[in-house]
Amino acid sequence: MKNNQFFSEVFKKYSDINFPEEYKSVVDIKTISWYLSDELRGIVSYNNDYKSKIFEIDVKSAFPTICINIFGEESEFIQKLNSIENKRSKNIFIATYFEDKSILKQLNIISKMIITGAVFSIDETAQLLELKKDGIVFISNETSVWNSVYEYADEKVISLNPFTININEYNSQEFISFISDKNFRFHITNYNKYLRANRTSFFVDKNNNFKFKGFYKYLPEFLKEQIQEFINTEQFNKTELLDKYSSKYWKIIFLNRLDELIKYYYICENDKFLSFDGKYLPINDVLKNNSLIDPRFYLKTFIFPILSFLR
Repeated sequence: MKNNQFFSEVFKKYSDINFPEEYKSVVDIKTISWYLSDELRGIVSYNNDYKSKIFEIDVKSAFPTICINIFGEESEFIQKLNSIENKRSKNIFIATYFEDKSILKQLNIISKMIITGAVFSIDETAQLLELKKDGIVFISNETSVWNSVYEYADEKVISLNPFTININEYNSQEFISFISDKNFRFHITNYNKYLRANRTSFFVDKNNNFKFKGFYKYLPEFLKEQIQEFINTEQFNKTELLDKYSSKYWKIIFLNRLDELIKYYYICENDKFLSFDGKYLPINDVLKNNSLIDPRFYLKTFIFPILSFLR
């Protein structure tokens, strides 16, 4: 890689951070992703309270920013990268540009160091829920610190500049100064509720909006409406759920080709069905064989963990 100096600088400053002993293996650069639910082999859930809050922070334009610091603004690679407007297209360009795939691994490591170092530089008491290469979800008892960061953020995008947020007395101002000088910026979100189950994370914000992230992030429109209703009212129609996700109802709408009802209750946002063995299947596969669908599996995957958590 052209500028190994940047990797060395990040690594040196990252190594100087005083990470909590319990997270020594998690913050090791060999660990790119980690989930508390996997560690505990079970469901993990948390609610905001007056003592602690749930935050998610991710690096804005992580790979492009890293590449600019490695190759320089004037390089041909960066010129091509900057000509691409779409975020996904930028990441695809980066992923396919390098023949040496070890470079992509190094980009992942740098990204992980940036996000993990940023959080623990400010808050060494952070309790991790999730760690990915460009994002982190955690609980903080240092609510005054993160509240000031959150309130300062312009549309919740921040630079974590130590001169504009009061973190001088915290863990590592040097690391924060370094990533601020290198133009790394972050999205920050505060959630009221968090749940991790079935390799999928469920978040509820202060306005009662929810989202799924992870393996089962796509669900049918009807179930989205039911979850939102339950969040808003703490009530749900158990009879309707059990009726619409019964083998009897599924066979009726399938055999009679009631397409609108099939779409509303069973086809997920990615235009696929959820099969009995937990896979997203193309519509045509299921239309050829309706036995691939177990209606109760929809409830088991999307509804039951959330109802038990939010009640």
